[in-house]
Amino acid sequence: MRISTGIRLRRGAKAIFPNRCIYSGSPDPDATAWVIANAQNPIFSFFTPLFLLFGWTKVAVPITRAYKLRFYVQNYGRDTLTIIFVFILIWQIMPLIDKDDPLRKIKALVACLVALSPLVLYEVFAPRKFDITSTHNHINYEFASEDYAQEFAELNRNDLISID
Repeated sequence: MRISTGIRLRRGAKAIFPNRCIYSGSPDPDATAWVIANAQNPIFSFFTPLFLLFGWTKVAVPITRAYKLRFYVQNYGRDTLTIIFVFILIWQIMPLIDKDDPLRKIKALVACLVALSPLVLYEVFAPRKFDITSTHNHINYEFASEDYAQEFAELNRNDLISID
C-alpha cells in the first residue's frame, strides 16, 4: 500500500530538491517539470472567482526527460478526468431526481460523492509521484517515495515545519 509522505515548509522558502528524478528516482535528471497550486480557499474561489488571480505557487522539480509526459499526465490528467467525470455525473443524475424534490441538490451531491469514492480511494492508495498543496503560511510537498521525501526534508531542514 503506497501512502504519500508530506513535508511542510514555510511559504516563501526556496525548496531544494535532491539531484534525482522526482518520477523515477534516477540520478542526474536532465529536465524540469512545473507543478502549480493555489492557496485560495476553494469554496471562496468558487463563489468569487476573482480570488483565483492571487496566491499561486509554482515549483520546478527535477525530472528525467523520458518521464516528463507521464508526470504531467499523472498530475494534471487525473484532475482533468475528475472534472469531466463530475460534469458527466451531474448531467446524468440530475434528470433522474424529481424536479419538485426539496432535497434535489443534496441527493445529487451525495450521488456524485458516492460515484467519486473510487477515485478518492485511488488517490489515497496510488498517490501521485509528487504534488504540492499551498496555504497562506506554508507549502506541503507530497512525495510517493518516502526515501525521496526524507532526503528532501534533510536538504530543507532550515525551513522545515513538519513531516507528515
